[in-house]
Amino acid sequence: MKDRTIKIIYDSVLIYIIFYIINIFLIYTLDYFNTLHVNSILFIYFVFLTFFSALLSKHYGYKITFIDTKNIFKTLLLTLIVFYSSTLLFNPFYSQNNSNEFNFKNIYNNGNLSHLFLSIFIVPIFEEYFFRGFLLHKFIKHKKNISGIILVSALFALGHFHIFNLNINIDFVLMFFRLFVLGVLLSLTRIKFGLFYSIFGHAIYNLVSVLFTTSILNIYILDYVNQQYYWFIYSVFTLIVFLYLSLLFRR
Repeated sequence: MKDRTIKIIYDSVLIYIIFYIINIFLIYTLDYFNTLHVNSILFIYFVFLTFFSALLSKHYGYKITFIDTKNIFKTLLLTLIVFYSSTLLFNPFYSQNNSNEFNFKNIYNNGNLSHLFLSIFIVPIFEEYFFRGFLLHKFIKHKKNISGIILVSALFALGHFHIFNLNINIDFVLMFFRLFVLGVLLSLTRIKFGLFYSIFGHAIYNLVSVLFTTSILNIYILDYVNQQYYWFIYSVFTLIVFLYLSLLFRR
């Protein structure tokens, strides 16, 4: 049993490293293209990787639960609330603002529209199919859910950092933990409800984040509340996430 677990971890990390090396190569290559070409190349790349991850799953005989159709609208609403709440977990550690720099017209600037499309519709599908559909399923198949959730969430978090420009500081720790928690939420959602809901939750998270980073719209509600109510409202959103986590862990 122990040897099997080591084999699963070894295979998962090896495949992840191959994908990571390809990503590093792509990042360096894309420096020579303009924004529109970059997003076009990324679109083709992520679509290819999505199909490749699906083929890997089929090759290894993994029958992945894509969607639990029972109570679909209720589950979609729950996923929406939980993953929006998760975007606020680390709000106290960041200096967000609601200044006039946010303008919906920014959606047409610097390739923001194609970036938004990639972040909401393409990247979540690929990352969920690869991390939660393929890698995590290797552990689920052998009833190693907890080990799988921890390892895959760590790999998911690390995959968002450029290893050659890595700067280990408090910002790195916060971002890593933020992405690790997101990975755990996505993993539990995929195990309990199916891959469709983890893709949906991932898309919601990316939507909120990208709207903010591109200065299109700030929908971090905590940036608008009166300071005297801030910690109460923050506690409510945090409680939603932890209740969701504890509920799914027990199941």
